[in-house]
Amino acid sequence: MKKGSSFLFTSLLILTGILVSCKVSVEDSHLSRKPDIDLSEKQVTLIIHKINSDTDYINVYRKETSKSDAPELCIGIVYPQKTDEITYRFIDTLVHEDTKYTYKVRYHDKSGYQYSEWSNEIDIEDFVNAYSFDKKLEYVASSDSRFIFDKTDYTLKITGTITSPEIRGFDSYILPSGVPDTVENRLYSYQPMLILSYEDVKQVFKISRNSIANSEPITLRDRIPLSFMDKPIKVEGILAQKIEYVNPEETDQDKLTPKIIRWTAPTYIKVMGHGDNEIKIPSSAEAAGYDYSRRIK
Repeated sequence: MKKGSSFLFTSLLILTGILVSCKVSVEDSHLSRKPDIDLSEKQVTLIIHKINSDTDYINVYRKETSKSDAPELCIGIVYPQKTDEITYRFIDTLVHEDTKYTYKVRYHDKSGYQYSEWSNEIDIEDFVNAYSFDKKLEYVASSDSRFIFDKTDYTLKITGTITSPEIRGFDSYILPSGVPDTVENRLYSYQPMLILSYEDVKQVFKISRNSIANSEPITLRDRIPLSFMDKPIKVEGILAQKIEYVNPEETDQDKLTPKIIRWTAPTYIKVMGHGDNEIKIPSSAEAAGYDYSRRIK
């Protein structure tokens, strides 16, 4: 792998390995101000209020209030820029027509997390860019889809048919001038991600498009952090991710600055032979090496 591609791959692993836990039911005696919603005929814009200058990222959550049993979804991250602005904006591009939603955010800084209240409910009606309800905005797995875990080389492989989300421009991408047209550099379209969790920590990691389309094995040792090693980690499924950059025309990949990450809803896939979907990746090879030592008399 070329040096640039290697750096980019490593950077994306670090970037997309950020905590994305969707457990937002934590009790807090002091909730921050709820996001405001600017609803036009074309888009839903969250106006997120700044609470301090130390916030390094903000998780965005959405709940479909049209259904009483709808889950709370983590739909993205906002990276505050070092400006004098007192609000941040996040446009929710993946909404269905004739559906009601509410939103919440979680601020992260060196002290930990701070949650906001849920926003006012919005109703998507006569919305130009909304999707009809029959459109699937997440990966759809066939009934026979499974992850196969190989304990020899610690890889996951997807079997069965995975259908891509019916999102406009899902497979399209635009590359800045001078950036090679490679899979690693197709940063401007949605990318498939693997969701793993351990206890209360849930993270996403980039995987190849071929892992979805052609069952290419997903290597785990070069993806997961040390904190996930030697522990029972749960395979939560897959989702699609899109990154927006502050400087998308930058041709030096080392200088690309993420502004917003967007996520589709997750798609659960069962791990064959693992009823709880838990697997374990050892931090070192289980097999002993050959004795190369020599006793000196």
